[in-house]
Amino acid sequence: MPYPSVDGGVAAVVFPDPIVMVRGWLRRFVGLERVYLEQPADFESKLPFVIVRESGGPGVHDRVYARVRLQFEVWAQDSMESAKGAQNAAALLRAWPEYEDVWNPQIIQDPTYMPDPDTGIPVHRLAAEISFVGEATTILSSEGA
Repeated sequence: MPYPSVDGGVAAVVFPDPIVMVRGWLRRFVGLERVYLEQPADFESKLPFVIVRESGGPGVHDRVYARVRLQFEVWAQDSMESAKGAQNAAALLRAWPEYEDVWNPQIIQDPTYMPDPDTGIPVHRLAAEISFVGEATTILSSEGA
């Protein structure tokens, strides 16, 4: 909902793209360069990698936060490697508020072994809900009116 800003314009809260933020976070803190929105072509040669996609959630619930539900898939050569990656991601999600403007990350599905049914490649999946802090910005100005 727009509301007046101090400079006479109309301000709104703009939320970051949660997928972009999570992909950047995984790259910085987990060291995974291969973070995809969907299964990549020739995916067997790209192991290990993580797939992150938005899977629901209640959406914007006030002027400050947007809550999203994210699903993580950690693909690797063996189940020990995919389990370790998923456990590291879950642990780092819980610690994230100490480093970024996020609120109340919750693991809603613990890392679970669910190999790819077509190839048998080891995959561990987990799900989390995270609230991202919105930033107020002026979208309309009364200047020149």
